[in-house]
Amino acid sequence: MTEQVRLSDVCLVKGGKRLPKGTDFSKEKTAYPYIRVADFQNGSVNTKNLKYLDYDTHIQIKRYMINRDDVYISITGNIGIVGMIPDELDGTNLTENAARLIIKDKSILDRDFLALFLQSPFGQKQIRKRTNIVGQSKLALTRIATINFPLLSLSEQKRIAAILNEQLTAVEKARVSAKERIEAAKTLPAAYLRAVFESPEAEKWSKIKFEEVSILQRGYDLPSHKQKPGDYPIITSSGIKGSHNAYQAKGPGIITGRNGSIGKVFFIDKDYWPHNTTLFVKDFKGNIPKYIFYLLQWLDLKIISSGSAVPTLDRKNVHKLVLPHPSIAKQKEIVSSLDKKTALAEYVCKQLEDELKTIEKLTAALLRQAFNGEL
Repeated sequence: MTEQVRLSDVCLVKGGKRLPKGTDFSKEKTAYPYIRVADFQNGSVNTKNLKYLDYDTHIQIKRYMINRDDVYISITGNIGIVGMIPDELDGTNLTENAARLIIKDKSILDRDFLALFLQSPFGQKQIRKRTNIVGQSKLALTRIATINFPLLSLSEQKRIAAILNEQLTAVEKARVSAKERIEAAKTLPAAYLRAVFESPEAEKWSKIKFEEVSILQRGYDLPSHKQKPGDYPIITSSGIKGSHNAYQAKGPGIITGRNGSIGKVFFIDKDYWPHNTTLFVKDFKGNIPKYIFYLLQWLDLKIISSGSAVPTLDRKNVHKLVLPHPSIAKQKEIVSSLDKKTALAEYVCKQLEDELKTIEKLTAALLRQAFNGEL
């Protein structure tokens, strides 16, 4: 039967250090980085946005350094992030919002095995049970010391850690790849719009002002206490926000943010209530509504908005824009093509997001398997 021990039996549990009041971080990348909880990630440290201390501050808190042989746990905020310090950050000053687990005897306990166990569902469950959630959530150092874990032989610990690290490295590569592919897929609709409106063919279209194509109008106020649930969606600058039993505009409709979230464009095929934070197309001037939707998506409305403290999109500025204007037959062709392409891009993005969710579940599954004696 596997021996169960407490962390206090094999580790010293120490805290980090609060920086002196008024600490001014060094402007230069000195030899004294300071690791905050914001820099933690499960397994290691994100070094992209590290803060650096000057020599005098470093000396004041020098005894609160974390070494590459230690394991850290975040104890406030996002509690339970576990990891190890990269070699290049050996001897780094550690935030007060984290604990250091200093292994007493490396001949019986492997650092990687300890860190991986604490990241596993079994370790995380114990961390949650010991977290004080009254007021500001915090994991006390004394309670960390009571966490139980299986003390296998050192060779078995190293075997499990080696296999897990290899598996988790592969999972991380797959996760990064999936995220990169998702970001690439998200750029496709904008690329499709540019291919239409910035094409050599578009250069040959007639050029007219937007107000000759469509007329924008400010939306209507509707305080929350006057809203009555109904069949008509309320469209705000950030999208659908509730419903009402009356409408102010007939569908199909095109709506964009007037203030608040500027730049998003929404299409709706039913009657609706455009909120006063929006502009909506009052008159399509005989043009295809879905074409106007794509046209407004192509325009960078954020640039057109005022540069005041609270940016606002003035419809008069949009009305003055001179834009390429194709025939109705061409508009129908453009809408048909863009509908198909954007639908495919959305489908691909959804598939990739589902793939990412599956990948992100693999880490916990692998850790559960390993510490359930199945590796």
